[in-house]
Amino acid sequence: MGNFKDNSDSTAFALQQAVTTKLKAVAHQYRRDLRNKLDEPPARTGHTYNIGGRTHTASAEGEPPAPLSRDLIDSIQITHQKRFFLSDRYTVYSPLNYAFYLEEGTQHIEVRPAWKETLRENKEKYSRIIAESGWF
Repeated sequence: MGNFKDNSDSTAFALQQAVTTKLKAVAHQYRRDLRNKLDEPPARTGHTYNIGGRTHTASAEGEPPAPLSRDLIDSIQITHQKRFFLSDRYTVYSPLNYAFYLEEGTQHIEVRPAWKETLRENKEKYSRIIAESGWF
């Protein structure tokens, strides 16, 4: 029994690192996918406006937002919250108030989902990232 070496600390650390690395990879891919959805949206069916000599077609209810500027796209960020063992949290968000209102809708703004739709459309891709080589 004298030859037993307890590797539980290093194993736990390696497992935590593997989980964190995969969650970070998913968060960054999700951010890229979300930005692409907003930056190169499919054809919109909302109202068409002439703004500064440029034609802009807005999104209709249920379509992802059709940004007039890059403000929303450029505002998308990732935060990492270190929590307890195997439960780090990455959040992909925009600090712009209207991003939440577009996603969830309000009494005066119809729902224009981008976050949920991007997650739904890419769920298999994110699962593959987690399943790729390593501990899982």
